[in-house]
Amino acid sequence: MKHVLTLFVFLPFLSFAQPTVYPYSDGKKWGLTNEAREVLLAPQIDENFRFYADKSARVKVNGKVGVLAPTGKFTLPPKYDAVQDLSSEYGTAKIGGKQIGVNMKTGKEFGAAFDEVMEYCFCETNYYKVRSGKKFGLLDPATSKLVGKLYDNVEFDFENRKAVKVTLNKKQGVIEMTSGKVLVPIAYDRVDESYYSGGGVSMVSGYKAINGTTAKGFSHDGKEVELTAENDMGIAEMVVMEEPRGDGSNSDNRELFVYSQGNNQWKITFENRGYSQTEILEAITIDGYDKVEKIPDMWYPPQHIQYVRATKNGKVGLLDQTGKVVIPIEYDEVNGKDREYYITKLNGLYGIIDKTPFEVRKPELKSVGEYSYNLSAWLVELPDGRKGYLTPKGKILIPGLTD
Repeated sequence: MKHVLTLFVFLPFLSFAQPTVYPYSDGKKWGLTNEAREVLLAPQIDENFRFYADKSARVKVNGKVGVLAPTGKFTLPPKYDAVQDLSSEYGTAKIGGKQIGVNMKTGKEFGAAFDEVMEYCFCETNYYKVRSGKKFGLLDPATSKLVGKLYDNVEFDFENRKAVKVTLNKKQGVIEMTSGKVLVPIAYDRVDESYYSGGGVSMVSGYKAINGTTAKGFSHDGKEVELTAENDMGIAEMVVMEEPRGDGSNSDNRELFVYSQGNNQWKITFENRGYSQTEILEAITIDGYDKVEKIPDMWYPPQHIQYVRATKNGKVGLLDQTGKVVIPIEYDEVNGKDREYYITKLNGLYGIIDKTPFEVRKPELKSVGEYSYNLSAWLVELPDGRKGYLTPKGKILIPGLTD
């Protein structure tokens, strides 16, 4: 019989939904603010942090880990050596070399301290696999108690998410999650699920308990049943078909190029370069600049207005594809970043220009960090060492700062 592995993929913590709160730093510690620059949490956190889709952030205060809510309140106090999510509601916390279960939303601890809190079952009723020494058990977070007793192993192997396979003294059996009731005696070399196939549909029918070359059937509620060819069928292998792919062709593959003509003259062209020939779609000539160049690490759709970097008398700015100045030729540097925006530099300080191009912030920043797609803002540092997030409208979200 073929074994069936059902994979459940949970991505509860990945989200690009825009939060309404932002970390900020006084230069030493991190706190929390909002778009009104109110202090939701005074700086006390060791390092920058982010909120996930479950609206919680794992943070460190003086080296200890806790969980912070967007209100600025701790749902788990920062007293643990480590905190790990197992779901949007439950997790584990390590303290004093032991692990305990924790409710990530209420901060409630449950269960005795175990050597390890392991897997989490995404079942009708949710349980942890825990380890104490060399033994394993099933912990019910609702009651903080073990279901049944400790075993040599506990496995969340079944499609029937109401039961678990257990091993004791090298023998396997099945217990019910909610009560610990033994459904299949712990007396077999191996226990698998058995399947029924009918009408083109295969489904789990119960359990197949094997000793040597003999097998015995059990229903989901633990009753002995006869194994037949019908209820001992495997499920056909699934074949994942790839989506048909296009040939990658594009009717408009125009690309911008810049050519020096000598004597501070420059030609800007749009070309459609094929395998055997190049078609010139547009061309203009501009003069009066020491250098004109396409900007690395920037990308625009083919039909979008595009920009080039122009240098004159040691200063740099941006021209559009017609030669019009769109960003004054007054900066020491203008560089593309992440294909999406520009970093300007003047007298050792930095600014940001977006792709439109709109000057989000003049060069008055000590540094510009990465753009956060989670926050839709840039992490920036002021000359005095304070750090916060800069919105696309040019507002730096640090309490006490006025623009």
